[in-house]
Amino acid sequence: MGRKYIIHGVTMRPNFEELECRYIQHTYECSFNARTFVESLSLQFPTYPKHLMPFQEVQRCPRNTFVDIIGIVVHYDGHERIGGYPGAEIHREVTFMDMWGKLIVFGIWGGNLIQNSYRWSTTEGNKSIVLATMLRKDCKYGNLETSNYTTLAFNPDHTAARALDDIRQK
Repeated sequence: MGRKYIIHGVTMRPNFEELECRYIQHTYECSFNARTFVESLSLQFPTYPKHLMPFQEVQRCPRNTFVDIIGIVVHYDGHERIGGYPGAEIHREVTFMDMWGKLIVFGIWGGNLIQNSYRWSTTEGNKSIVLATMLRKDCKYGNLETSNYTTLAFNPDHTAARALDDIRQK
């Protein structure tokens, strides 16, 4: 996943099982032999995702779906310690507003909270714009939560952030 390869010496042949390959939309398959050479290429991922999910679509997502959102921080709660000692984790809930005035709440867990502790302490006062990727939908509480894969960008250089910047100035 997330890799790109150049394959030398591969042959294409008809697929005798009449299975249609998903990516080439045909009944052919790749055939490898002893002379086939596979060369790995690095795949460059963009800094920020191209598609950010609107807040109203998040509510319709199934459980444990990963979403990318952007919003203005309008409120955040204090730290809570969830769980018993020694496995207790720090948790904080943050409320975002999108460009249409819709609100969404998401919970920030341990690592993401500690890693960006200074930035979170200054977000509410200056109405920071935060782009959050790989947030997980939690149906039990109806909000989003950070995952191990979540990245947070404060005041990013993104087209959606520029639109929110006009709202933030008002």
